[in-house]
Amino acid sequence: MAKEFNSKISANVSGEALRALYGILDKEEIPYSANVYQAEKGVRLVTICADAKDIPHFKEVLNKHQL
Repeated sequence: MAKEFNSKISANVSGEALRALYGILDKEEIPYSANVYQAEKGVRLVTICADAKDIPHFKEVLNKHQL
């Protein structure tokens, strides 16, 4: 059964930034789930769900890649 998280954070990123973000998240040790949606041409909405205590970490990761 998948872990349920109690917080989430979202950001719009470019396709290029999404590839970099996948590289970072692939090595992530903190539990999370991520969803990616096409917001508009060339822009993806990334939503990361995690425990509330871990959201500041993921906010920092997303801030480095958002538009």
